Amino acid sequence: MSSAPSPERRRTERILLATRVAYYSPSRQGHRGTRLHAAEGVDISQGGLCIRTTIRLSMFQIIRLGLPVRSAPVGTPIATPTLAECRWVELRHGQYRVGLRFLL
Repeated sequence: MSSAPSPERRRTERILLATRVAYYSPSRQGHRGTRLHAAEGVDISQGGLCIRTTIRLSMFQIIRLGLPVRSAPVGTPIATPTLAECRWVELRHGQYRVGLRFLL
């Protein structure tokens, strides 16, 4: 499996992120466009976030994220777009925990 997180190297405090996160990854090689996926947020900090997903991401893969805005009116799906780079992947209980570093 890809490299798991190394001993604690966090520079900023993590905040629990118990919400669904949408992300787009490039389609498989030879196909055009991107594919939409859903993940569960684990935690977030100023520098990145951790998600749980059933899709294995590759090390250094760049993905486009949509982080939900909690202050949006109920029923209004608003998400802040950003780019992130996969820094580590760990298989746990049939799901992948993925560490992402914000690029924007």
